[in-house]
Amino acid sequence: MTDLLEELTALRPQPDLDWPDSPAGQRVMYLALERGSVPEVRRRPTRRPLGRRFWIAIALIVALLTAGAGIALYVLPDDPTQAGCYSALDPQADTIVPDPAVVARVGAVAACQELWPLLRRGPADTSNPVVCINDANGRGVFPAPPGLSGQEACDRIGQHWER
Repeated sequence: MTDLLEELTALRPQPDLDWPDSPAGQRVMYLALERGSVPEVRRRPTRRPLGRRFWIAIALIVALLTAGAGIALYVLPDDPTQAGCYSALDPQADTIVPDPAVVARVGAVAACQELWPLLRRGPADTSNPVVCINDANGRGVFPAPPGLSGQEACDRIGQHWER
């Protein structure tokens, strides 16, 4: 037994060697198996690096979630029965909101033409109503001055024209 101890002491692993896979480690295992006693060799559990497939899967999931959010915000149709009736060509003007059932039945412009007289400071001329859409997809019906096109009226207040 002292021979094995002396040989093992002589074959002491160097710090920079991977002990079980090094030549010195292989020699220790050979000597131990030859003599009939096997010293316990414990490997540290190695952490496997995340593979390329994992990162590709993460990138695909992020891309799908981003595309889904984009579709939900910009492509899916909004509720055409929601509208606001403005008293002037100004997003800060007095507003009244018609019943969605009425808007669905007669349209946003007709519903607003019925409600504009109810506003305290209603528009004087409602002969040129324009439907504009703001950045949040909200619909607004505005009384535009005669001779002003729908595109020009919506551009004037910084909104998009609904054709």
